Amino acid sequence: SIVVSLDQSFESVANQVGVMNGREFATYINEITPGTFNNIDILPDTDWQDLIFQDFAPITNANLSASGATDQARYYLGLGYFGQGGIIPKSGLDRLTAKINSGYDLTKNVRFGLDLSIALTDKDNAPGVVNTALRAWPVNSPFNEDGTFAEVEGSNPLATIEYTNSKTQSLLGLGNLYAEVDFLEHFRFKTSAQFDFGTSRSK
Repeated sequence: SIVVSLDQSFESVANQVGVMNGREFATYINEITPGTFNNIDILPDTDWQDLIFQDFAPITNANLSASGATDQARYYLGLGYFGQGGIIPKSGLDRLTAKINSGYDLTKNVRFGLDLSIALTDKDNAPGVVNTALRAWPVNSPFNEDGTFAEVEGSNPLATIEYTNSKTQSLLGLGNLYAEVDFLEHFRFKTSAQFDFGTSRSK
């Protein structure tokens, strides 16, 4: 038999941290240091959280499985894909999985089989910009007039996203190879070799 499933969903930030807008921030700073901002009505009003968070970031979960049996053999094969776009740019995840369960009756009293699971993951290591966005002044614009990134009090989170490129790729596997032998009337001998392996590379 063959079974196919596909789930598609989306994620967004449910609640953002409440912060002051540009006018509120400039008024507050002027109370501490009078004259810092002369005309608060013409200052930028930048919502840094809106700029770094992606609305409706997709999540995809797809699976395909096939199973069957004969008088001597049994098998199950499963393939899966999980993809997550990430609510912050460059924070996505892609994972492929494969699973094999098989058994074979060599004779009436002798059986062997293999169980194997493999996962291949490609992950973006998200830039740490949430705290940066909360510290950035709302009266600063993210870009200069020529389109380059502007200098921002507390650091420019959009520049951090742009210039952060960190990925980790990994391959993980887990398996079990076994054999069973029935002998005499009430005895069974079973031996198994279990193994796992893993490798990863970050750049």
